[in-house]
Amino acid sequence: HRSLWEEEREYANTLISTDLRNNSAWNHLWFVAHRGGGSGGSTSTPLSIKSANTEALFALEACKLDKWNESPWRYLVGIGKELVRNAKNSNFQSVADVDKVNYIIEELGDEINTLKVTDPKVSQVGCAFLTSARLDFLVMENTSESLLQAANLAQ
Repeated sequence: HRSLWEEEREYANTLISTDLRNNSAWNHLWFVAHRGGGSGGSTSTPLSIKSANTEALFALEACKLDKWNESPWRYLVGIGKELVRNAKNSNFQSVADVDKVNYIIEELGDEINTLKVTDPKVSQVGCAFLTSARLDFLVMENTSESLLQAANLAQ
């Protein structure tokens, strides 16, 4: 027997797969992912590391399909920021969990850095959503090297 939240999740995924640019569906997906957790939907529930990684990879695939679509980029960055915030606030149980978060953020940032805009008339920095996500993930990595890269990219 599937829960109402599972059905809502499937519905949001169907809406997104039908139209990647459906901003309302991305908003609904965020709501379902965060309200449909263990809390019974009454309050926002931070995602587990595993769930956050799954959500981030889903959004990243949508970003690859349409780099000019703001919705999956904002969803991806939101998931990343939530992971980092939870790691900083000690919402995870162990140092190993924080290490997992750092690894996920670094891997997602690396994956974003491999993405290219295929239109030869547009420079790589011409895609504001791609550039913004690159900057956000470099800042989330929070190493001296990543912060220097972010500063250089922002110029």
